[in-house]
Amino acid sequence: MMKRATIGVAALSVVAALSVAVGEARACDPAQVPVSEALPAEGAVVPPGVQLALFYQGAASFREGVALLDADGAEVAVEVVHQAQASLADFGGMFFVVPEEPLSQGDYTLRVDYGEQLSEEAFERHFSVDPALGVEAPPGAVSFTWYRERFDELVGSSCGMGDERHTLRLEPLEVMPASYVVRLKTADAEKVRVLHPSEDLSNWGATLTAGEVRCVEVVATDVTGAEGDAVEVCVPDKCVAHQGETLGVQVDWSLVEGCEQEEPSEGDPNDADVEGEGTSSEDEPACSAAGSTGSPGLVLVALGLVAALRGRRGRGEKG
Repeated sequence: MMKRATIGVAALSVVAALSVAVGEARACDPAQVPVSEALPAEGAVVPPGVQLALFYQGAASFREGVALLDADGAEVAVEVVHQAQASLADFGGMFFVVPEEPLSQGDYTLRVDYGEQLSEEAFERHFSVDPALGVEAPPGAVSFTWYRERFDELVGSSCGMGDERHTLRLEPLEVMPASYVVRLKTADAEKVRVLHPSEDLSNWGATLTAGEVRCVEVVATDVTGAEGDAVEVCVPDKCVAHQGETLGVQVDWSLVEGCEQEEPSEGDPNDADVEGEGTSSEDEPACSAAGSTGSPGLVLVALGLVAALRGRRGRGEKG
């Protein structure tokens, strides 16, 4: 009994230590950063219902410094709404700046004062509102290529862990939209990333997610935020399952040909009539050699300890 108790305490100690280590690894203290981009474009002439947005790639300490000013420098009443961005890290995102009343004709400045948090000069984006402007039809459908990588363990950094990485290559539209919206759809959730047209659309990636992405949807928006035709793809064009490699591995996609197995090709991930979509493990899509949503290291250690306990118990009973 004493030996068994000692082993049990040791097992709990190991699991507890690993849990603490994982928790510490996920601690994140990203740097304070300025705004990287904004909507609408500088000097744009837009309709009253224009969508105003600020993009950033680190920690945002400037929310209280966001303001919309009219031509006389007076503040226009707005609501600042945070939008989390699907990305490698658990930070970075955007703010939608929503006027409480429709904007009237005139010149406006979208301003961010960083205060004492940053030594950067205030960010300003200037645009004009013309009520006579008609709203054109939303942008057309976006063509894109979807590349997926899966890892056999959670990888990433102290600011984000996951077991899938996705790279998208978007084909530019003839008429540049105000933004692109990417939706990564899992079985029970959806992660959103809004892309500014200034981003490198030919190789957008670095999106890491813990959990299987079943489908990817991309849609372009106009200056008011109205969406065009959505394009949803539920089969990656190319995929790779990494065995033991870390996140730093770079894939030469020109050497990869498709995916090894056939996958469901249409339908919402929550639809029961999608072929290959189910709840059992045998229904998992291709390249699933590295698709764990938990912490594989902890699971394996726990299983190993249970096996050791059973083995010791069996030997004790035989003796």
